[in-house]
Amino acid sequence: MRKTGVAALMAGIMVFLSGCGKLPFLPDAREIEGMDLVRTVGVDADGEGRVLVTVSTGEQSQGGGQGDSPALVLSQSAPSISGACLAMQGKSTANLFYGHVARLLLGEEMARADVEQPLEYVLDDIEMRLDIDLYLVWGDTAQTLLTASAKEGSADARLDAMAADTGLRSWSSPRTVGEVLEDLLDNGCSYAPAVRLTGQEEQQELEAIGYGLIQDGKLCAWAAGESAHGINLLTGQVEADLLTVEVPEMGPFSVRLVGAETSVKPDFTGDRLSSVDIVCKVDANLAEGGAHLDQEGPEEVRKLETAVEEQVEGRLESALSLCRTYGADFFQLERKAGVAAPWHQGKLETQWDIKTVPLNVTAEVTIPRGYDAS
Repeated sequence: MRKTGVAALMAGIMVFLSGCGKLPFLPDAREIEGMDLVRTVGVDADGEGRVLVTVSTGEQSQGGGQGDSPALVLSQSAPSISGACLAMQGKSTANLFYGHVARLLLGEEMARADVEQPLEYVLDDIEMRLDIDLYLVWGDTAQTLLTASAKEGSADARLDAMAADTGLRSWSSPRTVGEVLEDLLDNGCSYAPAVRLTGQEEQQELEAIGYGLIQDGKLCAWAAGESAHGINLLTGQVEADLLTVEVPEMGPFSVRLVGAETSVKPDFTGDRLSSVDIVCKVDANLAEGGAHLDQEGPEEVRKLETAVEEQVEGRLESALSLCRTYGADFFQLERKAGVAAPWHQGKLETQWDIKTVPLNVTAEVTIPRGYDAS
């Protein structure tokens, strides 16, 4: 699945720069005014080995003070993704250009059948890039999501907002096609953020809902709620997670988790892997409750931190239980353990079994007693 021929490509570029001709493997140059710039590509299974590809341009500026043109959404079924994209050119009044694609959406049926086919298409396509975001559509098709969202504006605008909005991070964080492909190449499993349509048909909205877990190139399960929060903690993608805790004699508190750093370290007894220590250091801020916490002593603050640590550890355990259930290292724990102790890399590779290795989970939460406004 890796691109090769770097030397040949560089040689061709030198020929081009020397004025001896154009590169035969690059598309002809076109004026951008004569193109429809595709922003989102959706891929669904269409039965009998066929795929249904849906593209959306998003709302685009027309220039000259004419405002924005509505999103163009087109669909085409074919035996292959490349065949569908080629056939779709005839449906647009302008050339469809894929060099500005920002995201790839896979419908649930497609994801459960084969995640790798569309990822490899992105890898091989000369216009698309590996840094585009990947999303899995929970309980629906990519075509339905893109078509329904277009009625209220554009799925592209909503997805752009979610990717930029730290509020999305309370449920899931973006992942690129390249990141997921690297995981799959490394150990055959990975995860990607999930989105879905909610609400009634007249007022449907697009929202982030958690993650899809990928094993052996196929979607095998969804992770939402506490499991999704746990994944954010494991991967350090925490910017807006909220916890509500009840502290005896102090009352209820709402705490915002604003940062997390998780380390994975293997423990060996002689040459035997005895356990793996997973330590998550969390920075948190008080959001509600405890109006006079900054006036309390360190004992009271520590009580609150301990209560938050218990919930953080519960979230981590919820995410790790998915690894044990499916026997898959979705979050690359072995790789991280190897980085922490490279001298044990060989023993890790022969002894690692995510189903049986004991995982010791510890949370260390720090909540400042007050804020320095100086």
